[in-house]
Amino acid sequence: MAEGRPVEKEEIERFLTGYETLDRAEGTCQVCRRKLQKFYEDLPEDKTIRHGTLESWREKLLAEGYAPSTVNAFLSAANAFLDYIRHRECQLAGQLKEEKPPQPELSRAEYFHLLWTAKALGKERVYLLMKVFATVGILVQDLQELTVEAVQEGKIICGKNRKQQILTVPKCLQKELLSFAERNDIRTGPVFLTQYRRPMHRAYISGAMKPVCEAVQLTDGRIRRG
Repeated sequence: MAEGRPVEKEEIERFLTGYETLDRAEGTCQVCRRKLQKFYEDLPEDKTIRHGTLESWREKLLAEGYAPSTVNAFLSAANAFLDYIRHRECQLAGQLKEEKPPQPELSRAEYFHLLWTAKALGKERVYLLMKVFATVGILVQDLQELTVEAVQEGKIICGKNRKQQILTVPKCLQKELLSFAERNDIRTGPVFLTQYRRPMHRAYISGAMKPVCEAVQLTDGRIRRG
């Protein structure tokens, strides 16, 4: 690696082709493509990556006015590509920190507005996800613990790798979830699955909820009025 490792556009395309097969949320692959295109464009003239290349790129992105969170996303895409070509020694570890004010919680009226919009758009899965997050208090990373069996029992055991927590599923929500699972031929395991019958990850959930949030103009954690 003293002389560096040349990067070719074809390698990036092969990486993106594999990335698209991982059941990513709609739009995620396009975002990754744009980030890696900029990564390639910003490489030195010889299109070679060396120790320190990503560190220099990070400084360049910051100088261009990108927010720390956006720079982190660019570096994450580049790190994933470097992992693909087996040159982890050139990855850049660590995340830039960005101070963010806590987002205000939705009011009861705003919450019901979101539910109504999800139903009106025919987004039953999103409607139920919102009810689950609001009434059960489950974390996104624990959503796969919300199984048909757990709903039938009325409680979810979360926190396999940390202190365990038992969450209760309200009776009315039990009926809705079991009806949803039955109509979607989900007999066992996680209630919420992707179109490829896999447990939903954070990016997929965000992508699924985005149309509903946009429909009610939800910005910075609030619903924009007027």
